[in-house]
Amino acid sequence: MLTVHDIKEQREQLQQDVMCILDGYDQTVVDNICQDIVDKCNYMIAKLNCDTLNSCKPGNVISIVYGDNPEPRVCRVMDVRDTQVSPVCRKTYIRRNLPRQRYLLTCQDTQGRIRSFYAGNEKTAKVIGLFGRIKLWAKGQLPPKPNLT
Repeated sequence: MLTVHDIKEQREQLQQDVMCILDGYDQTVVDNICQDIVDKCNYMIAKLNCDTLNSCKPGNVISIVYGDNPEPRVCRVMDVRDTQVSPVCRKTYIRRNLPRQRYLLTCQDTQGRIRSFYAGNEKTAKVIGLFGRIKLWAKGQLPPKPNLT
């Protein structure tokens, strides 16, 4: 199975290969090609993360960058809404002009604020595994389990 680590390794190797092959060419051309490689690899990484979010379940802990704060925020998934089964009203307020995706995630961050976003639109979101959750718990940064009653 392809992992984010594999893509990052291939990205680095491709950039080195391009720089060796195009040695002596105008540096801006080489930089543009390398940037194109980075963009395409980042897109593949985002697709892997998106697939992971599509299978997200309530109670999962995720890391996401959103809003004006460039730092990743940790949130606990409270609800995953399949919009094909339970559609969202078209008049619902949309902050950014992005296409709506199939899965709408409702999360609670460490400050207790409720956030909602579509799994396919948030390219920076990723599920935090068991060891990551243990580290967050040890630091006191794990979001509380939602009260779903």
